Amino acid sequence: MKVSCDRQPSNDGMEFLAIQAHLKKGPNGTLAMHDLSACVTYEDHEDEVRFEGVTRSSWQTERISNTSRATLDWKRGSAHSPLLKLVPDEEIDLTALHKVPRDAVCRVQVGFIGQRLRSPVFAQWEMLDGIVPADERFLKSTRLGERDRPTEIVALGLNDRGRNP
Repeated sequence: MKVSCDRQPSNDGMEFLAIQAHLKKGPNGTLAMHDLSACVTYEDHEDEVRFEGVTRSSWQTERISNTSRATLDWKRGSAHSPLLKLVPDEEIDLTALHKVPRDAVCRVQVGFIGQRLRSPVFAQWEMLDGIVPADERFLKSTRLGERDRPTEIVALGLNDRGRNP
């Protein structure tokens, strides 16, 4: 799992905090995605942010000429198979947006829970990062880096047996 965060100013004294998670499945087995969420902490606030796209959408068919076409039904989740599955070597990018005060230094913790198919064991990955305001003056005064470079964190997830799921 690789996570990057970026902030963009809004016109209301707030900023949009974009949290992007890049998940890459290893070469063995299929992994069902159960949850991907972030905890954004600043000052005395702690907000849970859910990533969209972790569950499978329902679909419907429509007739076009002499064939049927399947289309996604974005308003309903799949009742038959609600969990997205990552097959070997598959990669997926998901993004969550959250508004935070412009001057707040944020702590971003991202967690992912997955389960290998036909296994009773759940695996969990967590990553932690701090992201400073997008205010360029603050970045220059603290020598933390360039405003346009997103903060990036990388971790290796292991299951309870010390192996990649």
